[in-house]
Amino acid sequence: MLTVTTAQLAGQLRKLADTIDTDTDLRLSVYVTITPSHAPAQDARVATVDAVAGLLGLTAKPVKSGASWYHEANDVRDGVDVRAYTYIKAPAQRCACGAECTHTSPADTR
Repeated sequence: MLTVTTAQLAGQLRKLADTIDTDTDLRLSVYVTITPSHAPAQDARVATVDAVAGLLGLTAKPVKSGASWYHEANDVRDGVDVRAYTYIKAPAQRCACGAECTHTSPADTR
């Protein structure tokens, strides 16, 4: 696993910004994806995404995409698509009353 400091990450992003700034003829689509290491427990990864989202003025929430669940915040700002996310376990299924379902089979919870 690649381990770098936040200062190193920020430095690389500044170099990229400086490069884009100096070449006005570039036509780009820019995507910035921020995700915590998968090593920490889910609660720690979710807390990291929440912290990054807060710094960006965003709110992260559980999102289902295909068969996978993510804790995610995203936005497009001045042509830059920013996404902070981590994979999460599927949230508990809820009955209409709001209680956690105990009578559905795993196949019923997709």
